[in-house]
Amino acid sequence: MSLSKRIAFSLIIILLFFLCSILVFSWSNGVRKEIVVQLQSVTRSQFMINSHIQQLRKIHKKLLVIEALAETRNQSTLTDQERADLLESITRQKARLVKISQRVDPDLLKKMQGTKESEHLLNRWQEAIVIGKEKTATEEHKPIRSYRSDFNVAVDALKSDTELLTDKSQALNTEIDKVESLTNRVTLIVFLSSLIFTIALAYHLFHYTKRALSALLEGTDKWSHGHLEYQIPKFSNDELGGLAEAFNGMAATLQSTMKKVEEEKQRADEANLAKSSFLANMSHELRTPMNAIIGYSEMLMEEIEEDDDIEVQDLQPDLAKILEAGKHLLSLINDVLDISKIESGKMTLYFERINLKSSVEEVLHTVHPLAEKQNNQIKFNFEAENAEFNTDVTKFRQILLNLLSNACKFTSDGVIEITLARTQTESEDTLNLSVIDNGIGMTEEQLGRIFDEFTQADSSTTRQFGGTGLGLSICKKFALLMHGDITVKSTPGAGTCFTFTCPNQSLAQSDSKEGQQLSGQTETISKGSACILVIDDDATSRELAKRILSKKNYSVITAESGKKGIELAKEYNPEIIVLDVLMPEMDGWQVLEQLKQDPDTSAIPVIMQSMLSERELGLSLGASDYLIKPIDKEKLTKTVKSFLPERSAGKLLLVTEDASALGEAIKEALTESEWDIIRTADLDKAELLIKEDEIKLILIGEHSDPNGVALFMEGAKRSDANKETPLLLVNSEANEDYLADQLTRFFEEHNIPD
Repeated sequence: MSLSKRIAFSLIIILLFFLCSILVFSWSNGVRKEIVVQLQSVTRSQFMINSHIQQLRKIHKKLLVIEALAETRNQSTLTDQERADLLESITRQKARLVKISQRVDPDLLKKMQGTKESEHLLNRWQEAIVIGKEKTATEEHKPIRSYRSDFNVAVDALKSDTELLTDKSQALNTEIDKVESLTNRVTLIVFLSSLIFTIALAYHLFHYTKRALSALLEGTDKWSHGHLEYQIPKFSNDELGGLAEAFNGMAATLQSTMKKVEEEKQRADEANLAKSSFLANMSHELRTPMNAIIGYSEMLMEEIEEDDDIEVQDLQPDLAKILEAGKHLLSLINDVLDISKIESGKMTLYFERINLKSSVEEVLHTVHPLAEKQNNQIKFNFEAENAEFNTDVTKFRQILLNLLSNACKFTSDGVIEITLARTQTESEDTLNLSVIDNGIGMTEEQLGRIFDEFTQADSSTTRQFGGTGLGLSICKKFALLMHGDITVKSTPGAGTCFTFTCPNQSLAQSDSKEGQQLSGQTETISKGSACILVIDDDATSRELAKRILSKKNYSVITAESGKKGIELAKEYNPEIIVLDVLMPEMDGWQVLEQLKQDPDTSAIPVIMQSMLSERELGLSLGASDYLIKPIDKEKLTKTVKSFLPERSAGKLLLVTEDASALGEAIKEALTESEWDIIRTADLDKAELLIKEDEIKLILIGEHSDPNGVALFMEGAKRSDANKETPLLLVNSEANEDYLADQLTRFFEEHNIPD
């Protein structure tokens, strides 16, 4: 039985006990009420009989008195008034007898003779009174005293009736006592039974719950000490048993999760080892072309210095080696950038219609020197009926080039076979491209990590054949982006087969992008302020940069793409360009390259900003500076100011005074200038302004708090942004002409443009 059923059953039993108590109480109340009603009826009947006896005695005495008086007056009959009074009294007593008969229980009434004798007596009295009126004086009159025996009989019978009623009332009182005693006994029994049952139930529930909780606590204690394999024994099928099963399931899930965490930790450790190995390999790979570039460059310089007549053709071999080393170095950098783009979600696909056969042949032409170097033959089997296919041609070529390069690198004096086929149905059209070689092959363990980043088959392979372990990882990610995949099969010593599958893509996405008009905006360039162009695909970053630079009184225009940024750069010819690196369609490197190749924009300083730490690369490609996101307000404004020392926000003038005379005079004096005047009487607010904005001039007028002015001046001189800012105390009563002359002289002395 479940715990809820146990509790429900217990409550039902307790309620039944309670109901029994209520029923017994209701029954006893009903019985007592009935007995009390009977007792009240008997008591009233007894009272009425006693009252009736008294009335009979009164009537009897009255009759005797009236008769005696009549004899004294020598009257043989009663007077009319006396007769009427007596008859009325007799009638009332008869009515009383009727009421007594109605109140008394019929069974008891049968035993009562007093009412009958009393009624008989009253009838005789009534008959005697009536006959006495109708008889003449000569007739013989029967006296009332002759009925004395009847009167005594009736009174004695009535007394007997009162005794019967007394016995009946005593019996009823005894019955009431019995009912009350029975009710008390039943109530006590029910109370004791419910108390015993409740105690037993509480003990059972307490013992059962304690046993269940002890089992749960024991299980949690073992789990807390790492014994997740422990299972709480199933002690019941109720809710607590279900809770134990849930705890066991949670422990099993936790054990499974911990196992996965341990596996992930192991993989993370392996990844760290792989990255360490990658860093070592990458440093070797980078050092090799860099050493070649530096070494051959030094040799060329020495040869030129030693031999002024050296011929150009003599320099070409070394220059070719320098060029080859530079290309190798650029290839390594491009691989790292591709990984960064993919992981940051900035890699975008551009689908277009291509000819599969010609595209593969172009790649084969590119990789042909590498195949000849390893003395390999390449065979191309084109098994598709239709060569037209929609895909991202750049990614397609890069995947094929990497697979062919790997096949050539790990195969010597062998054959590399390329098979291109298409699987076409009504619902799908899939490209299947296989690259098969008969090179060194790979083991199952090596195949399991072949697509991991920074990982090659093993470290010995890296040392022997070179490489960074990024090529196949990039190809795998490209294939997944194109809704395809790359699979591999290999046998050690027998060769490897890579298969690239890719669905035919719709050109709707590509066409819509190409035909989409970039959202332009009408920009307003403030007169005399420096113009800065911010190019970033992230709206939040554009808005943040615009707010930071606009607050410094620069005119800021923004572009949401590289293409739009190049158009705005040609249109507005800004003083500075702030350029993001990771952007779709055209990234920052491409934008920077086009800007530097265009004579109209090549001289514009470009400040790169990105999540990638590629400062050296940015500077080498022509960037003037490189900032790391998230945008830092101070670094951005300081960098911009370093390129625009004379065009910065140099038009902010702060005026602080209690009154308004100085502010009005300055406003009139500088009407034709391009100064932006900030006025405030609050020194705390003025101190906050000099921290947030680059103030070129601070004018202090009359203040009621000279100590506050002194503290403000000290704070202004301590501010990094305004420690060189001139600070001038001005008499607020000076007229406009005098103030204008003084400001002009002050500007000239401090070389501040007006």
